[in-house]
Amino acid sequence: MSDQITINVDVLNDSNLVAKVFTKARTLLNGARTLFFGPSHETSLPDTLAMSVTDAKPNGNYKGVTRPSVKRTSTIVVAGQDPATSITCPLIGNIEFSIPVGASSAQCMIIRQELIAILDDDTIMEPLMMQSIAPFA
Repeated sequence: MSDQITINVDVLNDSNLVAKVFTKARTLLNGARTLFFGPSHETSLPDTLAMSVTDAKPNGNYKGVTRPSVKRTSTIVVAGQDPATSITCPLIGNIEFSIPVGASSAQCMIIRQELIAILDDDTIMEPLMMQSIAPFA
């Protein structure tokens, strides 16, 4: 895996892309997990991107599944129970796959593209994400 990953992000959802560079910090578990630091990473304010792959475990005639995943963690500040205080906490997004051994690249691409379409559709994601926090706001 490369020492740097650059992603182009439509931060304001206005079709203007901003490049964000993540730099490899370390590789763990014999290469099964790689951690990258984002541009605003500090020890006390993590800004990370983690990528990992869990190998397939065959069972009888079944070859098993491999489990690649991506985890994005960004530190944000939110109001505390007492509105005069603020709390620093992680905002986390996970993408996990379970890919049967033998799946084709085309089959994997289709499910990935479908997920991208869902994640990029504000009529789906905005209500989903806001309903999860509305009862507590």
